[in-house]
Amino acid sequence: MSRLILACFAVILLGTMARAQEGQDEPLGEYVHMKNSEGTDFWVCFMKNYKEGNDGSAEDSLTLELFFTANESSRISIDIQGLRYHRELTVQGGTVASLYINEKAQLGTVMAAQNLAIHITSDFPISVYGLNRRFQTTDTYLALPVDVLGKEYRTVCYNKLSQELISQVAVVATEDGTDVTVVPTSRVLGGHPVNKPFVLHLQRGEVYQLIADFGDEGMGDLTGSLVSANKKIAVFSGHSCAYVPTGVSACNHLVEQLPPVSAWGEHFYVGMLKGRSRYTLRVVAHQNRTRVFEDSRLVSVLNAGEFYENLNVRKHVQITADKPVLVAQYSQGFKNGDSVGDPMMILISPTQQFVSRYRVATPVKGSWDHYMNIVIPTTMISTLRLDGNAVPLSSFETLGLSRYSIAQLKVDFGTHVVFADVPFGLYLYGFGYKGDAFDAYGNMGGQSFFDLDYSKDTLAPIGETRPDKGGTSLIIRDDRNNDGGLKSVRVLTAVGMNTSIPTIEEGTPQVLLRLRPNQENTNAKIVIRATDVAGNVATYTVCYTQDAKGHDFTYHLCPDGQDCDFPMLWSVSVFSSVNSTFHHADFSTAGSLHANGKFGDASGGSGYGGLSVTRHLRAGFAITAGLSLEGIGGTLHAPDSTIFQTRDSSGVLVPYQEERLLAVHGPLLSLRCVAEYSFLQNLYGFGGFSLQMLTSKSITYQRHILQPSNVTFSNGSSTVDESPQELASLSSMRMAFLGGMGFSVPVAGRLHAYSELEVCQPLSDLVSDSNGSWSTWSLGFHIGLRLHL
Repeated sequence: MSRLILACFAVILLGTMARAQEGQDEPLGEYVHMKNSEGTDFWVCFMKNYKEGNDGSAEDSLTLELFFTANESSRISIDIQGLRYHRELTVQGGTVASLYINEKAQLGTVMAAQNLAIHITSDFPISVYGLNRRFQTTDTYLALPVDVLGKEYRTVCYNKLSQELISQVAVVATEDGTDVTVVPTSRVLGGHPVNKPFVLHLQRGEVYQLIADFGDEGMGDLTGSLVSANKKIAVFSGHSCAYVPTGVSACNHLVEQLPPVSAWGEHFYVGMLKGRSRYTLRVVAHQNRTRVFEDSRLVSVLNAGEFYENLNVRKHVQITADKPVLVAQYSQGFKNGDSVGDPMMILISPTQQFVSRYRVATPVKGSWDHYMNIVIPTTMISTLRLDGNAVPLSSFETLGLSRYSIAQLKVDFGTHVVFADVPFGLYLYGFGYKGDAFDAYGNMGGQSFFDLDYSKDTLAPIGETRPDKGGTSLIIRDDRNNDGGLKSVRVLTAVGMNTSIPTIEEGTPQVLLRLRPNQENTNAKIVIRATDVAGNVATYTVCYTQDAKGHDFTYHLCPDGQDCDFPMLWSVSVFSSVNSTFHHADFSTAGSLHANGKFGDASGGSGYGGLSVTRHLRAGFAITAGLSLEGIGGTLHAPDSTIFQTRDSSGVLVPYQEERLLAVHGPLLSLRCVAEYSFLQNLYGFGGFSLQMLTSKSITYQRHILQPSNVTFSNGSSTVDESPQELASLSSMRMAFLGGMGFSVPVAGRLHAYSELEVCQPLSDLVSDSNGSWSTWSLGFHIGLRLHL
């Protein structure tokens, strides 16, 4: 018997992308409709990249390129009204196609609207990537379709470097009569001061590039600037060529198309960049008093438009906030000590906007190493497929105390399809070498664009134990989509166990408690209560006990405030048996029994059962004492050694021979004592001794006519009883060795079903006065129930 545990997983498909949360039932927030980075209508542009020379050299050349990939073959149109530029091409399903754009499409430095927006349309959904490249200064962006655009944005850029190498923002109008209000965080060329709103009037297809004024004061950084409009706009931000961090050369172009504020989130995972020892991180706030956590440490409280920056992050980190934020990751300059690549910028997708399928393209060809960072719930790694192939579990490492893991995978140039059973995050980046050294690119792989309306947090914190040296750790988390973080954690009861509660900042996503028993191999417990900022409460009991089978002491997490179920180390069993007895005989007389020939080998079956009591010891050992009743199966045959002659009914002489039949009636009462050892969770072996006591010395002793077959005794049968019907010389008591294997499975609670295969070998003959030998051994199969007390 065994318990059948059924697990049910539902994936709710909304549009073309799935959105689910691994292993949890939590509210996803309200949304207007499912949107993602694939579409059929795009407005993009190319911002100013580095400074231009006049020598016409290869180093001075500019490459503007668009890449397209699609699930099914699509016809694409590309138009730039200001250049009277029109191209059409077809991208085959499952491939990547590219198109070089006239370099005159790069935005100039004039402080006026330019009719240089690029309009892309297709008959089926496509993904679009933009590449802006000069010699050793490259970056890429993932384009966003019109249906995911919004009316309110915050920018992310970087610090000034020179009058020409400066923060910049581009705004594209998708409709006529678009009024754009900008509130800059740094002075903008054209005479616009800090924090003073100004308005741009744009028509469909016009783009306005905002450039920070170099000046002598401030950072010359437009990060956090507010851009809002009365109609949908596309917004790009970055830097013409930035040092990251400031002072670490060399510079590189930075660009990303921004998601609207409505698509921001509260939970992010940022991974190390392959081949780099560190990176820079920025978190931009849209609301006042936004609390930002790096892993479980409060690092900043931001007002609207402010940002937190960590210049040198040396590990994977989790970023959480109590209000929606925008997170950007930067690779650093070649001379930060790595001698790899140069700066680039990637926008990090919030976990709330992860999707379960991506079609992506690595957009730079040549002397480049291309990489893919994948962030996925740890328990769902096995469902991940990259171009149809499973990704080895060994490629992943856990992200801190979180439920997620990350892999850094090297991929080839071209298009790739990645999918899993749950939503996950994906980021593309690359670093040049040889002739493309001092260069890098990066962009997100995609995301969904729910207009999230965060509902009230109604879920209590969750707990998980992890073993560590000297004890165990309890991780308490409150970091799901609508979670606001922990408020307090305290110990309610501690019996034989201790821990130290760290200082908890309100909103902390996770806390790690190290639990230690006061004394090894002694039952202990601790009860801990966690409360989140929404007032939801969870109580956890961690028990330090042996299991019911007596293995080493282990830790058990009991949720919902359940108490420890310390096992009593005893169990009782009841079982039934089926036995086969095998006789090895070589005798003709025993006691008052005399046969005219010798008894030989025989076998036979019997049954009955018994009960036992088990004392479980540590490390998987147990001692069992039991009492069983079993029969001695089998009938011995002793053919007469002399064959006579007799006449049959027709008067013909025929051979005549008899035999003696012997069977033992009395069952054996067996007192057993065995030692058990568990090899696996359900499999164990046992061995020991039993004292066998014969409850009766009655036998069946008969004469039987072997031949001829048609002759009978006077009773009309070929068999007749003989004396004696009791054999006094049968051994009343024998010692036996026994051993075997058993298999046990839980049925309900502490009740287990088990089966055993047992071999029993008595150490002496069955009779004590025969003129030969009569030994036995048996093979038994037991099936029963064991109750752990």
